[in-house]
Amino acid sequence: MYAGLDLTGWARPSAHAQRARSRRSLSLAAAAFLSLLGASRVSAMTAEGTLITNLASATANPTTAGIPQLVTGVITYGVTATVVVANPTVMLNKTATPTIQATGGVVTFCITFSNSSDYVSAFNIVIRDIAPNNMGFVDWWTQWVDDPSAIPNPPDYSYNAGTLWTTGTPIVGRTVAARWSVPVLGPGRSGYVCYRASVL
Repeated sequence: MYAGLDLTGWARPSAHAQRARSRRSLSLAAAAFLSLLGASRVSAMTAEGTLITNLASATANPTTAGIPQLVTGVITYGVTATVVVANPTVMLNKTATPTIQATGGVVTFCITFSNSSDYVSAFNIVIRDIAPNNMGFVDWWTQWVDDPSAIPNPPDYSYNAGTLWTTGTPIVGRTVAARWSVPVLGPGRSGYVCYRASVL
């Protein structure tokens, strides 16, 4: 069983966007997939906190028509502007409780999601989880977020590994893929979604 996520939105600066960030995040270019014992992160190519400096310059000749040249050479003017890179960094972690179960027993799967950025929100997060063929759906167990604006939309399910999605509750005992959509997740915010499945 694996879980994955899409980050189809972009970032909007928060009130912390003016603070320089010393910590550098490792970045990935695309969504990664997550095993039961692993974690996954999605972020942009340039690490958050990177300081980008842009230099502009101009040159001028001091000679003016009709006036003797008092200064030789060329005068150069330069100005700089800086930009601090701020990217959302969405991370996933997945747990199973219990980790040992008999046929007919129920396992609770929870997927924790977080935005470790100090500066910006992540938008349109889509979390997908595909159950293996030997597990049947029991119920949507619970969900929680520490940001009221980040409450996930009602979950979707699919009987054909994500080809067709339906909002609501699937038939108990059927093998399903699950999908949750989180409209926005602010800087430093996190949450989790859980469902239960039985061993067939």
